[in-house]
Amino acid sequence: MKRKWMTVLLLLTACLSGCGKGGEEAELSAEENIVSEEEGFLSEQGIQGSMVLEDQKAIYFCSSSQIRRFDKEEKKSGILWESGDISDYAYRYAEGNGLLLQDTIFFMERRRKEDSEEFGWALSAIRTDGEEYRRIDEMDEYNADSLYYTRGILYVAGYDFLRCYGIDEEDASVQGEMPAEEMPCREIQDQYGSVFYAHGGSRYLSAPESRERYGFYLLKAEDTPEVIRVDPESGERKSLVVDGTIRAMNQDSVLYSRSQEEGEKLCLTEVRSLKSREIGGFRKGMMILDMDQDFLYARREEKNDQGERICHYEKLSLENGEWSSLFSLNLSGKAGMGRGFSLPDAMNFTLLNGYAYYADVQEGKVFLMRRELADPGREETMGEAVYDSGISDVGRVESYYEEICSKVEPEMVIGEIAVDRIVVDASYPGAEEINRFFDQYQEDIIHYEKTESGLSYRDEEIRESIEAGEETYFIPYSYVSSPAGISYFDGKCFSFWQGESDYAGGAHDMPRARGFTFDLQTGKRLNLSDVTVNSEEELKRIVTGHFAELIGKDPDAYWSDALEVVEEATGYEADFYLTEEGICFFFGPYELACYAMGFQSVVIPYEEFEMKLF
Repeated sequence: MKRKWMTVLLLLTACLSGCGKGGEEAELSAEENIVSEEEGFLSEQGIQGSMVLEDQKAIYFCSSSQIRRFDKEEKKSGILWESGDISDYAYRYAEGNGLLLQDTIFFMERRRKEDSEEFGWALSAIRTDGEEYRRIDEMDEYNADSLYYTRGILYVAGYDFLRCYGIDEEDASVQGEMPAEEMPCREIQDQYGSVFYAHGGSRYLSAPESRERYGFYLLKAEDTPEVIRVDPESGERKSLVVDGTIRAMNQDSVLYSRSQEEGEKLCLTEVRSLKSREIGGFRKGMMILDMDQDFLYARREEKNDQGERICHYEKLSLENGEWSSLFSLNLSGKAGMGRGFSLPDAMNFTLLNGYAYYADVQEGKVFLMRRELADPGREETMGEAVYDSGISDVGRVESYYEEICSKVEPEMVIGEIAVDRIVVDASYPGAEEINRFFDQYQEDIIHYEKTESGLSYRDEEIRESIEAGEETYFIPYSYVSSPAGISYFDGKCFSFWQGESDYAGGAHDMPRARGFTFDLQTGKRLNLSDVTVNSEEELKRIVTGHFAELIGKDPDAYWSDALEVVEEATGYEADFYLTEEGICFFFGPYELACYAMGFQSVVIPYEEFEMKLF
């Protein structure tokens, strides 16, 4: 076995010695990255950790819990693979990471650890026809987005770890994990940190990948923000980026931002020559997404005059530093995705073979989309919805947004309120009553946030700064409220939870949730006494018992009085919502455990209650 690995190492060394872009494979164009019938393996270009993959027959969208296949000829999509552990997150393609070798997709799978509520990771593989799924290796942590293949070796790399697997180039089968002492580039990977940058989201550039791509190691210097270039033959070390933050890379250059008196600037450094030049300013509210040989791609959000949230996708010419528009998405009224993340993060903006891939919401359903970069006015839906919030069964979402300006400095925004609410369709007899309820719900939120949320202290800060002749800077206070998907609907009643959060500065926001269940015939909001005939004492016993089981799995993670809090809060006025499986009871961050534990919830089967509702 050792002799076999030594042969692989010698071949790798021979291929890399004296290389510029890493040999003939590195010269392939983007169009040649697609698998052809004559050429079994993909080039290493364009497959270094992406959630979008492509061969002659299909396009594949990889998340950590689902792989979706879009057939090019039939224009239909279907699920190629799905995890049984965490399918609730299957449409969150922002997490995805995979690469395609011949007819096999290698990907990082998020898995539930055995006999535990914690999650780990696995390197897994499946054929493009959905057959022969297998887990290759399991790991507790995977703190990166970096899968990389070249010359018979598959690398799984992060900031501080590296694993290598031998791949049979005839059938893409895995020969096994390489012993640590025989891993190419292991020594230098251990000496330095990997470089973090944007690539359809974010990922790390591993030492072996940087050597293959550029002919040099690109590494993070120890205990400094400096990024260095190390010659693999002589060991000569030169600074690439000293006082900036790496933002993106292409096959020749790295792009970084650095602070100057006039603002943050974007700079481009050619890896081989080390020549640098400034190409533009880092625009306010901008998030860098990716970079190819000609353009840097970014997105930014703004509010228009009607208070609608608009997400602009733009590109910056690397040649002349000019910005131009690709396309824009109106994000208002597109709530109902649930799970607590925004639309642009449902799927990272990803470039592949001349197309930009992203997500959009239409009538409460999440779709994967793409646009041709040469003609961005044309939008294509990549098959069926990957997630249906169910809101279109009940009605629609209406958005409200308002900026709150200082009374001392009227041009200064000190807070903002954003509320998405469900508007029930008038075809339901109880629609008017339900909509009246949410009208009042929204008015109460706005009144409270304007008058009682404590925003007046912002004006005091501004007044004191003006009197002292100082400039005032702070992050505006924000309140956001948005419905998650419909968790239960039978035509007679529906149920869902409304996520809320406020942020006044500091390390994080403060999330909360409210459960709502309504009778569509009468418009009445239902509480537990309308749903079940169980007494409050029986409810306390049932709910506390289930939370005791949850807490018992990891008691040290919960407050010592967590069960007492559950028992005291459980009664006819307890917060809940219905699901297809049962009644969900929940508690927010800090109620039962620390903030990092998030929401704590149990779904109790209907069979354990005496149901009145159905």
